[in-house]
Amino acid sequence: MPQPTEQSPQRIRRGGRTYRVIDELRVRGRRYWVLDRLGNRHRPRLLLDDPATQQLRVAVILPNESSTNQHLHVLRRLPPVAELPQILDYQRRGDETGGLSHEWWALG
Repeated sequence: MPQPTEQSPQRIRRGGRTYRVIDELRVRGRRYWVLDRLGNRHRPRLLLDDPATQQLRVAVILPNESSTNQHLHVLRRLPPVAELPQILDYQRRGDETGGLSHEWWALG
């Protein structure tokens, strides 16, 4: 991923906490600030700030396989349930699929 651009803030404040912006991510043309790298190399996740809504989000990087695509399709069709992440958007990039879910305050 590229480094933060000149347009990205150095730090942001969300939920009474200050985060350092370490990168930038675009999903379908929408910009998100990367605040932290979560998970591991097998299940990478990114803690993001959505500047448009001023909410925290989590991006999940998944392998671009038929089972992943089917899983995303099913999750997007489900009504909102507290126990399941709501998929807000996703985008394929080469051999990966990135999914964007609701804020995940338990990470804090």
